[in-house]
Amino acid sequence: MSWSSEIVAELMRPIDSDRVMRDGKGFSHLAAWDVRRTMNRIFGFGGWSADVTQMELISEREVTQRNGKTGWNVIYRAQCRVQIFSEQSLDPTTYTEWAAGDATNPTLADAHDQAIKTAESQAFKRCVVNLGDQFGLSLYDKGSVDATVQEVVGQQHADSDKVPVIVEAFNECANEDDLGMVASQVPGLDLSSAEKNLLREAYSAAKSRIEAA
Repeated sequence: MSWSSEIVAELMRPIDSDRVMRDGKGFSHLAAWDVRRTMNRIFGFGGWSADVTQMELISEREVTQRNGKTGWNVIYRAQCRVQIFSEQSLDPTTYTEWAAGDATNPTLADAHDQAIKTAESQAFKRCVVNLGDQFGLSLYDKGSVDATVQEVVGQQHADSDKVPVIVEAFNECANEDDLGMVASQVPGLDLSSAEKNLLREAYSAAKSRIEAA
């Protein structure tokens, strides 16, 4: 599916470190509510859906809790499906993942409720991590918040048509002032990494030519 350049640019951004949490073992993760908020912000209300397609009870057993009282430990396994819709396509982008969740609670009902929520939440987050760094992909690299995807192969960029014009302008620069004027047009343009490298090479060649004159 082809998404707008605005959506792709947002998905390419590194994750805000303020969104990252740590569990009791020190592992980095995102809160499920924050992931849902980010899905709404990027894809819009009604632009996506999340469904629990399967929920399986793995185990249910009585346990002795730390306070010495009897409680219940329950484990569920859930399959979640996330779909993202687009006006440009009849077929949504779909991700499906499994996860298990457990809970220990003094009451059986609460143990079931918490385990179900945990399994669903984990499966949901595993689905959307396929969307990249805004959904925690970089955190798998030892908790890094640096952008890891950086570029989508073949993605169309809004300012690609300006590249040949700017390259030609670099070739026609007669002095440092001309070079600076053309170079000032480049920052902020929506270009691929290859296109940015092409402009850097054109700039360097023009600068060398001017300095040698």
